[in-house]
Amino acid sequence: MRLPLITERFLRTPNGRRNERLIRQFHRWMKRWNLTFSKLRRTNIEAFMRYPEETKVKPSTSSTYRYALIPYLLCLREAGYLKFDAQSLQKRPPLNPLPEQAESFLRYISATLKKSTCKGYRGSLRNFYRWLDANDLCVKDVTRRRMTQWILHLNDGKRSASARAAGIVHIRIYFYWLNEQGILKTAFNRLIKTADIPKLPEYLPRPLPPDTDREIQARLESSDCKYRRGLLLMRRTGIRIGELISLEQDCIRIDPKGNAFLKVPLGKLDNERLVPLDPQALNIAEKLQKQNARREKIFLIERNSNIRKTYYSPYAKALRDAAKGLHVDGKITTHRLRHTYATTLLNGGMSLVGLMKLMGHRSYRMTLRYAAVTQETIGKEYFRALDRIQSDYHTQTSHDPDPANVNPDKMLSDLIRWIQNRTHGTKSKEFKPLIKRIRRIQAALKSLTN
Repeated sequence: MRLPLITERFLRTPNGRRNERLIRQFHRWMKRWNLTFSKLRRTNIEAFMRYPEETKVKPSTSSTYRYALIPYLLCLREAGYLKFDAQSLQKRPPLNPLPEQAESFLRYISATLKKSTCKGYRGSLRNFYRWLDANDLCVKDVTRRRMTQWILHLNDGKRSASARAAGIVHIRIYFYWLNEQGILKTAFNRLIKTADIPKLPEYLPRPLPPDTDREIQARLESSDCKYRRGLLLMRRTGIRIGELISLEQDCIRIDPKGNAFLKVPLGKLDNERLVPLDPQALNIAEKLQKQNARREKIFLIERNSNIRKTYYSPYAKALRDAAKGLHVDGKITTHRLRHTYATTLLNGGMSLVGLMKLMGHRSYRMTLRYAAVTQETIGKEYFRALDRIQSDYHTQTSHDPDPANVNPDKMLSDLIRWIQNRTHGTKSKEFKPLIKRIRRIQAALKSLTN
């Protein structure tokens, strides 16, 4: 699509080169809606940031679009193409303040919960009080019928099950605190019941197929890129991407026996741990220590510009580049490397408790969710159990039986079942004549008992 001359000039600037894809998408959107620069208004820009294509984007994505597009709009404004002040797009609408009782609750939970968790509670309270204001209600007026309407409102908003469950649990705990303070007279479990919390979907782990896993590891290992080496270290140790980003320069530990371990810092669950390093993983970690090494280096992998942690996006891009040309069901993400690590160890016979400690989980339920028992493991355990059963059966029937207590009909029936259990597929056709002969013998023997 041919772009205006001023746009072509802007695309040659650093901001333009950085956001060229978004600017071209913006012009395609204008063409679709038959808009020109002179017709553009702030409401149009806001609509593009929410719906750049046919579907609505996440608020975080919309915010990214906003601050990426503003320099271009300011350029158009300075050249006289826009009639509204693009600078006003930088001003976010003020958020309605929460009531003092809600702020007191947030101060109370901040003593025991993580900052990110408290931020989630604040967002849930804002949404809840926004709904109360829209319906001219206050917290003291809520009833079971009103809370049912609020839960239906959450469902109409097309939020995911996990987002709805988190919001309902947050408000339920808030009501519990209001009960303790004497502000809310109705019991919290009468307003919001346990059955109101939606069931969360349980997904199977998504490990990479063995051939794809080997190919990706080979591609990552053949590169000197620090992000690819970091991904390979993640695959060989099963750490999370956030833990990889936070690894310190001095992260290798050697025990008195000479075994190497990777010291994983506080991560998602606020727990440190030591992960064993095989020779290949140790070699990768040592290469990362030497790469871009300087006296003031703090983190194992740092940005090129300064002493700061890396972002997630370079790792995602490095993994996409390494996986080009590979046909795998589903999207290849960094977390699938962790799934592959855990599932491989589980298939190799590692105990659930050992894997739980290695993965940094606090309960075995988390380990089962991230590294569920796979079909391969089920198959191995099933055939191992069959072998034990057959062995026990053979031991029990190997003793010389008492002729007076022998039941030939039962013995022949057991023999037929044994043959049928041992023969599958094409082999079953070969043994059909044998089974017919046994049944003829069985019929002849019945005449002796009559």
